[in-house]
Amino acid sequence: MIKINKITNYVVTSALVTSTLSCSKKPYNLMPKHLIPHKIEACVNTLVKKSPKVLNDTTYKYYGKDTLEIKQNKYKTAEELEKFLNKKAQENDKNVAIGTYTAMVPMYMGKNLTLVPQVRTEYAKAHVNHRGIVKSAKFYTTDSTKVYLPVEYYGQINPETIK
Repeated sequence: MIKINKITNYVVTSALVTSTLSCSKKPYNLMPKHLIPHKIEACVNTLVKKSPKVLNDTTYKYYGKDTLEIKQNKYKTAEELEKFLNKKAQENDKNVAIGTYTAMVPMYMGKNLTLVPQVRTEYAKAHVNHRGIVKSAKFYTTDSTKVYLPVEYYGQINPETIK
């Protein structure tokens, strides 16, 4: 009986250890200059030159950062890459409760369908005019095939959320 408990403990412990190790992210390493695709490098350099325009505007506020994977053959122009970064910035913006309202929700009471009032919360994004900003043209990789780019998110405060 003692040997079975020891074996069970060993199996459970090793399963826990291997599951935590296998789920860990690989560290990002700076990508060597000769491995960076020229199209992506040109697009990112264009965005780096545009970034001071947004950073100097005091209405834009910082709200997050991320490291995004850039597909090598997907973005042919800087505008396509900028559109992708702005979309990611909008997706990563948090929702803020701006108020409540009463909605009439249909519910079955036995065999009858009736409308019951229910209080619901209305949400809005915390920022408008989202921008994904690339401050420097440093590329990172985990295995020399995927390209990662550090991005910071900026946006103007949503007037609906100010009370």
